[in-house]
Amino acid sequence: MGSLHVSSNATQHSKLE
Repeated sequence: MGSLHVSSNATQHSKLE
């Protein structure tokens, strides 16, 4: 489940940029 959370975080970061 931890890996799934990391993937979500990366997507959010891209949106911020």
